[in-house]
Amino acid sequence: MLKTIAAFASQDGGTVLIGVRDDLQIVGLSEKPTVDKQELQVVGMIRDSVEPAPPYESRVIDLDGKKVLAIEVSGGGQMYAYRDSDTQRPEFYVRVGPNTVPARHQEIAAGFRQAPTVTTF
Repeated sequence: MLKTIAAFASQDGGTVLIGVRDDLQIVGLSEKPTVDKQELQVVGMIRDSVEPAPPYESRVIDLDGKKVLAIEVSGGGQMYAYRDSDTQRPEFYVRVGPNTVPARHQEIAAGFRQAPTVTTF
């Protein structure tokens, strides 16, 4: 999920749905811990594992009586790195169709070339 969030932020954005299986069956979030705690946990994981902090909004949706957590990620116009908690090595990902895959060197370089610049006075 975190690699996909980094890939969405690095490109055109997208939405990650937690509580929906890959075959689009709605299973919903577990009731324990509470949905609020699960949302806080995911937000903390994003904060700790994706650099810089990606532009996103989280919200809970009720679908057919089941709670789903939607993480709506905006495309940031720059590269975002996923940092594995074990190795602490930054990794870059992109979306290819419905898949999240490791970015190639030229994709990473192109992403950094279009990164916004900061003007210091």
